Amino acid sequence: MSHICYLLFCIYQTLQIISFLAYLKYERGITGPHLVVVPLSVMSSWSNEFKRWCPSIRVVRYHGPLAERRRLQKDEARFGQFDVILTTYEMIVGDEDFFRWKFVWRYLIVDEAHRLKVKCNSNKCFSAPPSFSFTVVLTNIFVALFLISE
Repeated sequence: MSHICYLLFCIYQTLQIISFLAYLKYERGITGPHLVVVPLSVMSSWSNEFKRWCPSIRVVRYHGPLAERRRLQKDEARFGQFDVILTTYEMIVGDEDFFRWKFVWRYLIVDEAHRLKVKCNSNKCFSAPPSFSFTVVLTNIFVALFLISE
C-alpha cells in the first residue's frame, strides 16, 4: 500500500524534497528510482536546485521533442544510471508506457499537485504510475487535498 505525505504551503518545499532524497540516498541507502513531476514553469528551478544543493544526486531531466525523449530513454534513463527523473505532467501523459511499466518507483513526488485537476481533459489525464512505494504531494492550496482524492 502506498503512503501519501502532503506538504502544504512551505516556502522551501523544493529544498525540503532535495534534502529528503539526499537523506534517503546517504543515510538510508535508498537510491531510487524516484519520479519528480513538476509544472514546466518550475522545471528549470528544480533542476538548478538539485545541482546547487546536492549535485551528487543523479538527475535526468526528461523533457523535449520525441527524438530527445527516446534518446533519454535509451541512454540516460536506465535502471541504476540515475536517482531521480525530473519531468512534467505533459511528459507523463505523452510517454505513459515508459513511466508506467519501465520502473518500480520508490517515491512519486508531485509539485503543485492542486493543478492536477486542471490538467485533466476529455482525452488524456495525468495518472500516477502503478508501481511506487510512497507519494509526496506538494501543494499551496488546502482545498487540493479534497480534489486529489476524488
